[in-house]
Amino acid sequence: MAKHFFLIVSLLFITACGQEGFQPLSIEDGPELNDNEVLLGDMIVEKSNVIGYGLEPEEAQVLADKYLQDLDGATEDLGDGEVSAAGVMESGRRKWPNGRLPIKFAKGFSQAQKDYFFSECKKLGRRAKVRCVDAGSSTNFIRVITGNSGCGWSYVGMIGGRQDLFVGRSCWGNGRVIKHELMHALGMAHEHNHPNRGDKVAIKWNNIEEDYKHNFYRVKSSYRLSNYNFNSIMHYHSHAFSKNGKKTIVKINNPSSLIPYSTVMTNSDHVILEKVYGKK
Repeated sequence: MAKHFFLIVSLLFITACGQEGFQPLSIEDGPELNDNEVLLGDMIVEKSNVIGYGLEPEEAQVLADKYLQDLDGATEDLGDGEVSAAGVMESGRRKWPNGRLPIKFAKGFSQAQKDYFFSECKKLGRRAKVRCVDAGSSTNFIRVITGNSGCGWSYVGMIGGRQDLFVGRSCWGNGRVIKHELMHALGMAHEHNHPNRGDKVAIKWNNIEEDYKHNFYRVKSSYRLSNYNFNSIMHYHSHAFSKNGKKTIVKINNPSSLIPYSTVMTNSDHVILEKVYGKK
């Protein structure tokens, strides 16, 4: 199967926060994707779940609007295995059984670094039945890896077998990145990729770097389980992937205000995890 490598362009302004001497095993900085997968910013999804993938933004917009019409009146389905909720990919991916994330680390991580990762994961499970555990002999598990370029990437939901979760060296001390990528691994999509974002944000396509416009395409997921959250840890900031310093995402009701680079879990983020994985 043909494989492609992608280099992630991300914010790199946060240093390792005291992680001196951090020299884990160096690997490729981009994910190894099959022909059916695509990297949207930092989340790996199937191309078939990106509405209008491969088309121009205007054509993708038409398809996304039709998809919304077809979803009108659809009910939320949080069945036993499927993750099918707003902010959660409706892609055939599975929830992690009992909200349990088996974790393995690539060689070279210190115990302090492993402890830090687990402490950030624990914040996701403050209210929801979600936890990171040592993978042991688990067949399905997350391997934590690192490299020199980019901040992070992850598959969305449990894909079966080993799946990598990347946290870049320059962002290792950035708790936002670890929590954000773990949210993807749990099945959460970006807030701004929701199909029904249109009444909340406008995408300024002319301000986006050409090679990264697909990062703003909408993905197939059901309606949101909570109100649209500009402060979500899963939302892009106002100038993400800007080619000219101008905003790429604008609030419709307040165009002059900024969408922040959030570093903490909001109430809405916790609510979605509770509804998908259960409340403690």
